Amino acid sequence: MQDWKQADQITTTQPIIVGFDGLMARINALNKLPWLPSFFIFLLFLAIETSPIIAKLLSPKGAYDYKLEDEESAVRTWVTKKVSQRDKVLEQILC
Repeated sequence: MQDWKQADQITTTQPIIVGFDGLMARINALNKLPWLPSFFIFLLFLAIETSPIIAKLLSPKGAYDYKLEDEESAVRTWVTKKVSQRDKVLEQILC
């Protein structure tokens, strides 16, 4: 008897659950909210998404930043050296 009630409950509620799932349902729910709560929800998501970037911009340089700068300058120097060597070889060939 219990299984029959549970199966009946599942069959009656399943279409409701399927109909209210996903991003579109959330967008529709936000459209039904008044302007002010919807705006504050938007600000909350904006703050959550941008907080790591703001924290990184406000933090002082660390060991990783110095190591990255060193690696980038080493690559930049290597590329400049290779270009200079190619130019000298090309000059010798053309002269």
